[in-house]
Amino acid sequence: MLLLSMLPMLGFIALLIRATSYGPLIVTDTRIRDGQTLHLLRFRTTGSGTPEFRLIARLLRWSHFDELPAFWNVVRGHITHREISLFT
Repeated sequence: MLLLSMLPMLGFIALLIRATSYGPLIVTDTRIRDGQTLHLLRFRTTGSGTPEFRLIARLLRWSHFDELPAFWNVVRGHITHREISLFT
């Protein structure tokens, strides 16, 4: 339910990234937790782009909205919602 309610915001963020830079929208962030390798999805906030992209990327990192696609890992059952934190 939560992921479905976030779809408009995810689409808007993806549109902003696509309109201001080239490259993939989503990248994989690899983290190791309790000996297991987790591959979390994130919006791309690095790389070259226009000054607008750099501003958007800074705002996404500051607000932690770049980590919203990580909820897909919760839907797939790879991690629980308690294992990811957007506000740390």
